[in-house]
Amino acid sequence: MKELKDADISSPGKDYNDQSTSNSCYEPSWIWLVPHVADGSNVEREFNDSMQVVWEKVRAWMSRWQVLVQEEMQQVIAYHEWRAGWWRE
Repeated sequence: MKELKDADISSPGKDYNDQSTSNSCYEPSWIWLVPHVADGSNVEREFNDSMQVVWEKVRAWMSRWQVLVQEEMQQVIAYHEWRAGWWRE
C-alpha cells in the first residue's frame, strides 16, 4: 500500500471552489482508484470489519468528549454566576 499523505485525503470529486486545475486536468486521489476486491476472499470482509471497529471507537471518543465539553461549559457558567454574585456583595 502507498503512504497516505495529507494531500491524499479528499473527496472522490473535485472541490467546486478549487480553481487550480480545470475539470479535464483533475486527477482524483489514488485512494479512489484502488481496485475493489470481489474475488470471494475474506480480504474485503476483514477490511470492512476492521473499519467498523475504528468507526465505533471514533464515535465513542466523540460522544465522550461531547459529554465532557457540556459538563465543562456548565461548570464555567456556574462559576461565573457565583463570581458575579460575589462581586455584587
